[in-house]
Amino acid sequence: MKKTVYVGLPCYNEEKDIDALIDRLLIVKEKVNKEFGYELNIFCVNDGSSDNTKKIIDKRKKDKIKLINHKKNQGLGMAMKTIINEFNKVAKEEDFLIVMDADNTHNPEYILDLIKKQKDNNCDIVIASRYQKGAKISGLKKHRIIISDMAKLWYTMMLKIPKVKDYTCGYRLYTYKSIKMGLQKFGENIITKTSFACMMELLYKLHLSGSKVMEIPFSLEYEKKTGQSKMKIFKTTKDSLITTIKIKNENKESNLILYITILLMTTFLLSISCSTLKNVGLVFDPAVYLNVARNILKGKILYTNIVDNKGPILYFINALFLKLGGQVGIVILEFLLLFITFLYLYKTIRLINNNRFKSILVLILLGSFLTRCFTYGLSCEEYALCFSSIGLYECIKYYNNDYFSRWQCILLGILCALCFFIRQNLIVVFVGFAIGILIKLIIEKKYKELFKYIFYSLIGFLIVMIPVFIYLFVNNCFKEYIEYTFLLNMSLQKLGYFKSLKTIFAIMPITSYIIILNIILLTYKIFIKKDIKSLGIYFTIIITILFNIISAEIYNHYLISFIPIILLSVNSLFDFKYLKSYMVIIIIILITIFNIYSSKSYFYVPQSNKLIIDYVNNNTNKNDKIAVVGFADEIYYLTERESISKYTYILKNKAFSNEFQIKLLNEYINDIINGKPKIIIEDKSTMKEGVKPYINTDSYDELIDNYYVRKKKIYDKNIYVLKEDNN
Repeated sequence: MKKTVYVGLPCYNEEKDIDALIDRLLIVKEKVNKEFGYELNIFCVNDGSSDNTKKIIDKRKKDKIKLINHKKNQGLGMAMKTIINEFNKVAKEEDFLIVMDADNTHNPEYILDLIKKQKDNNCDIVIASRYQKGAKISGLKKHRIIISDMAKLWYTMMLKIPKVKDYTCGYRLYTYKSIKMGLQKFGENIITKTSFACMMELLYKLHLSGSKVMEIPFSLEYEKKTGQSKMKIFKTTKDSLITTIKIKNENKESNLILYITILLMTTFLLSISCSTLKNVGLVFDPAVYLNVARNILKGKILYTNIVDNKGPILYFINALFLKLGGQVGIVILEFLLLFITFLYLYKTIRLINNNRFKSILVLILLGSFLTRCFTYGLSCEEYALCFSSIGLYECIKYYNNDYFSRWQCILLGILCALCFFIRQNLIVVFVGFAIGILIKLIIEKKYKELFKYIFYSLIGFLIVMIPVFIYLFVNNCFKEYIEYTFLLNMSLQKLGYFKSLKTIFAIMPITSYIIILNIILLTYKIFIKKDIKSLGIYFTIIITILFNIISAEIYNHYLISFIPIILLSVNSLFDFKYLKSYMVIIIIILITIFNIYSSKSYFYVPQSNKLIIDYVNNNTNKNDKIAVVGFADEIYYLTERESISKYTYILKNKAFSNEFQIKLLNEYINDIINGKPKIIIEDKSTMKEGVKPYINTDSYDELIDNYYVRKKKIYDKNIYVLKEDNN
């Protein structure tokens, strides 16, 4: 059967205009057939007209004009509902529905533009808009134009449908798919309003159903209308305002289950994370971040007076929350990072999975995986995961809407910069989707959109980069920033690609296979099905794996960067169209149990450090400087004592290159020799494995022998105290 464009005309007292409109439609009918190969099928819904509208339409039977009659006037909403139901009953998959006003103010010639726009952009709804560039309004009184402009502002602010400026114009093209999705989601409630507000309601509900909307400019020819307007301005305005708020609230998800789930999971994660309210709950990386942040607040210059190999944003965030709330502020920071992460992971799941209960199950699976990746507290990956989760949500939303607003681009630029200035390799989500969207836009030849996205994303990146660079240049530490973040991280000793992959598989044995299966599925979609929408996810997965296998070492917390691709892989492979619901639930529960029970004792905290902290507190004052030959910044942070050197730790795991290890050790040991700290805490294994194989320690040993006395040995750590006559 031939493809058909159905033109639905809602009619009420149109006796002066309907004949002229049908004549114009019949002219366009031939053009549609010739240009696109579509048959034009016109049907009118007479909504209880009290004039001769029904008789006039009856006389046009020779032109194959179908009439559906309402005995009583029920309002535009019910006429639109009848049109939708009639189209759904008779249409096929490739058919279109075009609805336009029956008062001859909508020029039928725009039907050609509506169809062309749909064909060129593969969208679901096309609106003939009064607010696109090139549109005109003629014959309409000024107060009506002002009211329309105010309505546009209100709807844009409240409903925020991408690429939509005209929410009320009834001149639209709908695909069969858009109507089908709307009816499946809302059923008979697809339109509940009888007034002119029904047009806004229908558009919003079709948007919620997943329809992609675009617009063309058109000219409203109000002077061609000879009959009187049926719009009661005050009633329509009031109804539109109330309806907007009502449908916005009605179609919000019930967030009770979501919030309870997120809060419970976040609280659980918080309880096992690095809480500075407990002295023994802070070790290794998080202790370094907080110690550096505390020193920044005391006026020290990052990378000059205090050194670590992460980006400045990490320390600035910690410094801000330390300043605002002290140790309690850091606990609040931990909570916020985890809460925002889970909130946006859930929002992302809901974009690609309509089942709320199953979405929460997937979130629980991700939470159980995340608990395995905690190594003594919040790592830099968890800071970046918070920003990446928001970015992931915005990128998936792009594929749903096929559109980024300028503000979304700016936001993505800001988020990418935040991750970049925490650690450069944590921008995997942004790089992966950027490559996928870049290729998609080039294939579609949408170069204007491409340059727009690049421009505004760059603005967002600069919003973060400029203040960071100002800090670095004003404090004359840009060279040191490059040395201690870029050059140092690039020169870390590599584990090896094959060993890295084996380690990743060992830490996440089930999820590794899920990711591999998803790569295979995406490869099939992209190269066989030509699904370019899968490119962003595909490149994100590949880049995440690459960035991890080229790391110096694979620690559990590194795998936090896998969370976004695990989410996408689980949703892709547990596609609920292919698996029964109970099977999905069973699989997710089993993986969750496995993740929890296969966790090792990742939350070990050495008791020796607690005893050392007590000793330092009791035997020094806050003005005394100390030195820790080892990796225990929690001693500095929790005693509030300063390091004798800009370096605060020495690694013994051979992560640093020999060149940098020697440089660090020489500077650190010389600072100890020249500065003579009040207390030296010496880790014996660090001296044996991380110091003596690299440098000559005779001067250091001589310093200990001549100026210090060993006061205490706590486990494998010696505590040397400066002799009183050398103070």
